[in-house]
Amino acid sequence: METQGKRTYKGKCPMCHDNISVIDGLVLGQEPEGQLVEIFKCTSCNRVFLIKRNGLSSKGYPYFPQRKSFSEDILRISEEFADIYNQAEHARSLGLEKIAGPGFRKALEYLIKDYAIYNNPEKEEEIKGKFLGKVINDNIDDGKIKEIAVRATWLGNDETHFVRVWEDYDIDDLKSAIDLVEYSIISNEKHKRFVEGMERNKEKGSESEKV
Repeated sequence: METQGKRTYKGKCPMCHDNISVIDGLVLGQEPEGQLVEIFKCTSCNRVFLIKRNGLSSKGYPYFPQRKSFSEDILRISEEFADIYNQAEHARSLGLEKIAGPGFRKALEYLIKDYAIYNNPEKEEEIKGKFLGKVINDNIDDGKIKEIAVRATWLGNDETHFVRVWEDYDIDDLKSAIDLVEYSIISNEKHKRFVEGMERNKEKGSESEKV
């Protein structure tokens, strides 16, 4: 395709997602289906991307989804979970749902096993070698986390097995279940820190206990 002149682009970069304004993009030409193809360089991340326009609609390529940010509690427990989760999300953004599903299932396994190891460091090797369901049953003590982790595993297994069992549930439900496991772990960690902090103050003879 031949260049046909300079163009202006205002919007978000499809890779770094910063709002940008580019005034020297080039028109590369028109594809057979009528899409106008333009090329720009992001003024924020300095990477080159394409914009395909069809009437009023436009789409940027390559597209990198924004990485989900995780709390310090989750990152302290399992950075690998956060990385795998975002890779699965990236695959899904490209329409690769059959790859994304097993990716989310793998992320779930890392989160639960790393959490179990976090609370039972002396059993690390034992936990690593167990099936996920066994880890949930034997090494997760909190009832709420155990309850949702079991169900998240059921949905995750559907993404990796030949025959689906939970026909009325999809990858969005799996993500929701993983989010609930994540939020429950965060809540549990905050609760533990709060109680332990007050216990330490109590041991120091805090005046508040006399009220």
